[in-house]
Amino acid sequence: MPESYQAVAVKIEEVSERVRRLHLHMEGKPLTFKPGQFVMADLTKPDGTPHKRAYSIASAPHMGDPLELVVKYEEGGVASEFFFKVLKEGGSFPARAPFGAFVIKEPVPESLAFVGTGTGVAPLRSMIHALYHDGLGPTRKVWLFLGVRYETEILYDAEWKKLAAEHPGFTYIPTISRPQPDWKGEKGYVQEKVKAFLPFIPGMKAYACGGDAMMKDLGAALVEKGHPKEMLHYEIW
Repeated sequence: MPESYQAVAVKIEEVSERVRRLHLHMEGKPLTFKPGQFVMADLTKPDGTPHKRAYSIASAPHMGDPLELVVKYEEGGVASEFFFKVLKEGGSFPARAPFGAFVIKEPVPESLAFVGTGTGVAPLRSMIHALYHDGLGPTRKVWLFLGVRYETEILYDAEWKKLAAEHPGFTYIPTISRPQPDWKGEKGYVQEKVKAFLPFIPGMKAYACGGDAMMKDLGAALVEKGHPKEMLHYEIW
């Protein structure tokens, strides 16, 4: 059951002008959660009415305290205004956790694909790190496809490259939809890269987090490759 907390901003990291990483100490009962679950921020609108906003937990359970959220600025958004213009290190806000059923289903298959756009990589990071911490990742084939608009918005790039260097079974494919001329990697939308590079493996499961349009295209691409539509588990942000 979700518990109530006071979420204290221990550290705030600027990823880009529009993306921040929040490192939060959850004051209250120790928080137990599953990779892929989220925190509900209980904020207040300027007129004093309640405003709730869900954020996936980007850290894995074994990483401990503080946990991590990734927030993106949306012009005029109540939560965006708070997290980018009001909340400072040492400040806090009321929150409840954990929520959500976007978690890896058991038994864990031998092949998994993770697909995210922008800050949608947050729950996927929790899942992937948990897999490797629990000893399940090294024995499996794991793909991560990450799509962003600009190179500066690639989240946890160094972590993914390190994981790929340490584990031959882990494949990391980032792609940029609005690349600079000097970008040497993949260009275009993430669902296109899934269609181009993900092999068909019976029994594979896919976990994706992103916008509605991407998810529809991704589902169609997976079915076209021969997968049953039930192989895709997703969360739309």
